[in-house]
Amino acid sequence: QPFHAAFKGVAHTYVEAARLMGASNWETFRWITLPLARRGVAVGLTLSFAHTMGEFGVVLMLGGSIPGKTKVASIALYDEVQRLNYPVAHAFALALLLISFALILLIFYHHQPATVVFDSSYLGNNNQVGVFLAAMFMSLFVIYGFDTASTLAEETKNPRVEAPKAVLASVVGAFIIGTVFLLALIIAIPDMKKFVADAGAAKVTSPADVLTAVLPGWMANVYLLVVLAAIYVCCLAIQTSTIRLAFGMARDGKLPLARYYNKVSPTLHTPVVTCLVVGALAALPFIYYAGAGLIAIVATGMIYLSYMLGNIAILLARLRGWPTQGAPFKLGGWGLIINLLGLAWGASMLVNFLWPRPASNPSVNIVLAPGGASLGGFGDSVPIFELVVVLIVVVGAVYYFVAQRGKKDQVVRAA
Repeated sequence: QPFHAAFKGVAHTYVEAARLMGASNWETFRWITLPLARRGVAVGLTLSFAHTMGEFGVVLMLGGSIPGKTKVASIALYDEVQRLNYPVAHAFALALLLISFALILLIFYHHQPATVVFDSSYLGNNNQVGVFLAAMFMSLFVIYGFDTASTLAEETKNPRVEAPKAVLASVVGAFIIGTVFLLALIIAIPDMKKFVADAGAAKVTSPADVLTAVLPGWMANVYLLVVLAAIYVCCLAIQTSTIRLAFGMARDGKLPLARYYNKVSPTLHTPVVTCLVVGALAALPFIYYAGAGLIAIVATGMIYLSYMLGNIAILLARLRGWPTQGAPFKLGGWGLIINLLGLAWGASMLVNFLWPRPASNPSVNIVLAPGGASLGGFGDSVPIFELVVVLIVVVGAVYYFVAQRGKKDQVVRAA
């Protein structure tokens, strides 16, 4: 119906004028009819896509729900509920809900053309490379989640096959959902020039400001509750991954005072003390500083530093001929290329983290001193991320030379 109304609304005089000037039917459609009807076409495509997102009965009865061919998200959600696999079903439901809200923004609350993503005039004389790197923080936290997925892969059946497939599917899914949401959010901004100026002045601090400005109050609150649920689930996954890592290192005697939290509860079959230690350590920074976003950025930056070290180790192993055995999932000849690209990307992201910015890497006095009061030359000039890196390296080196140097690793044999 939107297509029919859009094309019917194009005045015949334009079409006739094009034909009188010698344009063919295709040229008339391409250069006259389609541009004039573009808004209706866009609405029709969006509504069609939204309809197929929730399509159930027709696909189930006629398409047969063939995996990889005719299975859509709504049927996949139904199948997971039938299998009582509620975590996966909840993930499908959450993805559908996020995309639904993004489509509502695209259809009913758009204020900018789609080409606004290519328009850099709003940035003025600002460094566009710096702005791009700052925007990359969106993806940095997403990639960190895949590390959590790989850490928890031991809980799956046949992880050497299933874990790589799950990570790749998650990357593609995050790209699609993230692109739709961010595009919808950008297009929904009422006044782009004012928004950019307010963001630079720290008057706009999150996408929630855009949502509350353009959506009705109840709808914005519902969406923010959905986002809150998603963040809560992601935090639980990351905390679970951290508990597993901490328990494994404590079990091997690699952490201080490990004998107090390296055991599994015989009743709950869970390393309860490890859970409490990780939860307490995660809460400690908030006793003094409430900037959750900055703490998350610094923590993620440290994780990316460990990624770099791991990538360097893998590159050295590849140069020595690894891998020597076959595997269900392998990159083949692309392994070295992807390894080098990963190193280049990781290095650029470390530069991103190290870049002194008030929003992501402020000086020490902004974080530690009340109201950002001056702490003197050192405190006013050293960024917080660099200080955290130095402190962790120094503390780790001292602990290694005092408690770990010379100790032999315990070999655990399979039963």
